[in-house]
Amino acid sequence: MNLVKFFKSGLASLLVLILGFVLLFTINFNKSFDFTGGTVVTVNTTNFEVDDSMAKINEVLSKNNLKASYASIGENETGICAIIKYQIFTDVETVNENVKNDLFEKFGYNENDAMEVNFIIMQTNTTPEFSAEVFTKAFLAVLISIIAVAIYMFARHNLTSGFTMIAVAFLDLGIMTTLTLIARIPINQYFGIVIMSTAVLSIYFSFMNLNTFNKNAKNEQFIKKTNKELVDISIKDECKRSALIGITVIIALIILAIWINSIGFASISLILGVLACVFSSYFITPTLWSLAFNRKFKKVKKASGCDEAKEKKSDKNKEIV
Repeated sequence: MNLVKFFKSGLASLLVLILGFVLLFTINFNKSFDFTGGTVVTVNTTNFEVDDSMAKINEVLSKNNLKASYASIGENETGICAIIKYQIFTDVETVNENVKNDLFEKFGYNENDAMEVNFIIMQTNTTPEFSAEVFTKAFLAVLISIIAVAIYMFARHNLTSGFTMIAVAFLDLGIMTTLTLIARIPINQYFGIVIMSTAVLSIYFSFMNLNTFNKNAKNEQFIKKTNKELVDISIKDECKRSALIGITVIIALIILAIWINSIGFASISLILGVLACVFSSYFITPTLWSLAFNRKFKKVKKASGCDEAKEKKSDKNKEIV
């Protein structure tokens, strides 16, 4: 099987989208703490070894029939600290109070000391409803942006071009979401930014494809080329640029994830979004533009009856001379 033809046919993208729908309604997303709710505990561990600190924390959690869903070492205003996240849905206040008291006792901190009271900080303020709010706001923002772009395309080009822009944007979002589901990447509070960024990048790549296609269509050298032939020529011009932009964005995201640890999972999903946009800009978007693009040719002005009479009279005068 010719993979290039298979990808260009759109069947591969369609299969990915179908798989995404199946996974969404079966296993759903791998939701992080930000989407499932729970408690965050930050414990100062400046004077303890990492392994010793984690052992103490796990002992306290085990004593209260809890298990950490997330654990990492970070730093706050009090110094080096361990950050623990766990979920609890019943008798929250009582259990959290017991955990807090046990941690103060286990680490030997004095809760009445003005400084040491901040060595253990507990927050329970993230609820599952947060996920619905993030998705709703992100979806509305993307929808408004895409509709605005589509209206511009309707006015500037034609109705088909507007629908093409919308189709490609939703295709890229679908591929990104499906890959996130398959890889079981935890989604956190930054996933709304991932959705927005993927949509913006998709629209940008679509415009780049259209501009290159439009430029080649106006080239007298390609005036007799069909839309499909123009697409093949335009892909060669656009492929390297799209790949270079994609690689640059991915490198920037990796650096950002290392610099800001909390957005690590979101950056992975966004990298998948970038790959989806690069893929569609090479295999899908050009084919769609070849179908949607309406080439406008300059009409040759027909000579009027008076002009023809003048030309004939001029020719007769030349013959007499």
